[in-house]
Amino acid sequence: MTNLHHQIRIRSTYTRSINLQRDSNNFDLIKSYLPTSKAIQVLEQIAGGLNQKQNERAFALIGPYGSGKSAFALFLSALLGVEGDARKIANAKLKSCAPNIYPIYERALGNKRGYLRVAINGIPASLSRQILESLAISIEGEGLDNGLVRRIRAGAKDGISMDQVLLLVDEVQNIWASVAGSGVLIEIDELGKFLEYEAYHPQHS
Repeated sequence: MTNLHHQIRIRSTYTRSINLQRDSNNFDLIKSYLPTSKAIQVLEQIAGGLNQKQNERAFALIGPYGSGKSAFALFLSALLGVEGDARKIANAKLKSCAPNIYPIYERALGNKRGYLRVAINGIPASLSRQILESLAISIEGEGLDNGLVRRIRAGAKDGISMDQVLLLVDEVQNIWASVAGSGVLIEIDELGKFLEYEAYHPQHS
């Protein structure tokens, strides 16, 4: 009779919850990610929006705690992010796991700088405010327009309208495109925490 501990080994990489902001450059997490068949289906859907044609570019991943939503988001941000080690690791992983969709991502990025990654962790607070604060961090991290960073931070307050947020996002898209950026990738983890906050603070709309 064979002891199970000789046959089963648990990887310790994912023993704690993933934090999209904290773990954005955690190469071990990206290396150890194993795309499931469902994850590959989602990557294929997202690939359909990586061009200039009108297409669906907003996706919601819904599933129980621990099902790999945050791990997928981390892998996707590495796959689409600014060129560097994280993107190389994610590209190699995608090429081996899904060779049929790998060329789509390769063509979409081409010689461009990649997507500006805006990672937002869900907390009981205003979604509009958190979007702007994360935008400011991302722009500052890439050494872009300090004036825009200051304006975004000045606008990051409770009660700012989503229309104002979208105008600032549009500015970020334009400035990123001006430095050969592919686009802006906004990932919101634990969206329900924002929805709960808004339910208790309807005055923020």
